Amino acid sequence: MLILLHSADDVQTVKDDVLPLFAETPTKPVEFDLENLPEVEDGSTIACFLSDADLRLLIPEASSRRWRLGLLPHPEMRSARSGLGIASKLADAATDILETTDEIDVDILRCNERVVLNSLVIGDPIATAPALGSGDGIGQRVRRLWRTLAFLTHTPPMRCTIESAKGQSVETAVLGVVVVEHGRSAVLSRRLIEDSALADGMLHCLIYAPRSILMMLWFVLHSALSPRNTSAK
Repeated sequence: MLILLHSADDVQTVKDDVLPLFAETPTKPVEFDLENLPEVEDGSTIACFLSDADLRLLIPEASSRRWRLGLLPHPEMRSARSGLGIASKLADAATDILETTDEIDVDILRCNERVVLNSLVIGDPIATAPALGSGDGIGQRVRRLWRTLAFLTHTPPMRCTIESAKGQSVETAVLGVVVVEHGRSAVLSRRLIEDSALADGMLHCLIYAPRSILMMLWFVLHSALSPRNTSAK
């Protein structure tokens, strides 16, 4: 029996659009309640049609029970879908859940005890926006460029000190800091991190501190107008 977790607000959507995708597999829909999670064996597969907010609550509990979570693209699951590479179509995600036999271990990134599903942003939100596909239209790229330039005209660098658990520290002036679990979580990290995995026990802290106005403008133009590479390395 496959358990399908969903919010109380999505009962009709689950009935009409989600359950038919699991017609050949015995599936029990269960409304998500953190205080009353379903009683299933450790290691069980749980399908989830949940928002980012609900997943942040569920993931620590699922981890302690060693559940295998199969995520379905919810309209309010933007960060988890981008950060974990979930299929954008319900049918494709359901197929992945039903046909995948080997589980994929994923590190859990936390900030102030809260699960981070995609990236942690301090300062510049433009350079860290979730990457879009290489098929972005020229209109989207131009709008992205104007948003970035507008941000740079009214945002001065801020001074920060970053210290690792080993006591190593870096003090610099930055426009933004990005913390990601793996390299495909944000535009800036996608361009700089080549070898990164979902379960390597590492996080990546990227400091957005251009050394000159020319370098800053080059990065803005290149990031905003060029197609973004979506292939995994």
